[in-house]
Amino acid sequence: MIMEQPDYLRTIRARGKWLGGRINDLYVRDFPVMRSDEPPHNEGTNTGPTPLEITLASLCA
Repeated sequence: MIMEQPDYLRTIRARGKWLGGRINDLYVRDFPVMRSDEPPHNEGTNTGPTPLEITLASLCA
């Protein structure tokens, strides 16, 4: 028996593509790509915020 999904349940999807080193492109719905990276002292190239910075920023939303 197939039951309908209740209105209060939602599926949320995001995906990431590793570009090498510490760089990842992050995809959520139809929004522009968000890049995460690390600063040079953490073996990155500083082309985007760190994953922790993205997580902390999401708490401000």
